Amino acid sequence: MGRISFPAFVAILDRCGSIALRYASRRMKASGPTQWVSIIDIWYKRSRATWVTAETRAMRGSDECSERQAMSDGIEAEETSVEGLERGWLKSIVGYHLRMAHVALYRDFAAAMAEFDLTQKQMAALVLIATNPGASQVDVANALSMDRATMMGMVKRLTARNLIERRSSTADRRRQELRLTPEGQDTLKRAHLAIDAHEERFCAILSPQERESLISMLRRLYEQDIPA
Repeated sequence: MGRISFPAFVAILDRCGSIALRYASRRMKASGPTQWVSIIDIWYKRSRATWVTAETRAMRGSDECSERQAMSDGIEAEETSVEGLERGWLKSIVGYHLRMAHVALYRDFAAAMAEFDLTQKQMAALVLIATNPGASQVDVANALSMDRATMMGMVKRLTARNLIERRSSTADRRRQELRLTPEGQDTLKRAHLAIDAHEERFCAILSPQERESLISMLRRLYEQDIPA
């Protein structure tokens, strides 16, 4: 496969709402258009009936631990505090609805991916490496907004599981190129099927037009140029 830019990668993964929600929630401002809040809120409320629970699997390393623990904390807080409480000002906050929608999404994602024991970041990294064979750790880390140390830990774990391999670049021996192993390719292919089923199940409450609008608006949030 040829190399693609990260925005193009996201377009390829338009069906993967977890990617859009993660990056939008990082880039959004404190408030936003009422229409965005409304669509996300509807998605969150309707999806509560379809949540799937899964037994917590062993957590390995800082990136998996922080990602899973954050989601676990969010799920627990949501289950014990939202029902029966008036949300008041929170109803108008885009970030609040993004967070609640992401918690709902992550629960179903975790159940769907239990057999693979892959986090969202690991899955995204595998897709990027498969789409851009020979990409460096720095390239992938930048695309996923990860610091170098965390990315290195993820690469070590994926390498230990024989899902990816590192090679020295023939052009620059200091550059480490990443590629999927045959086992990694097979795992990614099977994981794609699981994620497709997860996405169809989770987003079944949205019409095709609503889904397209939601993805479009989320991309506008995380692709905007926000001053540092």
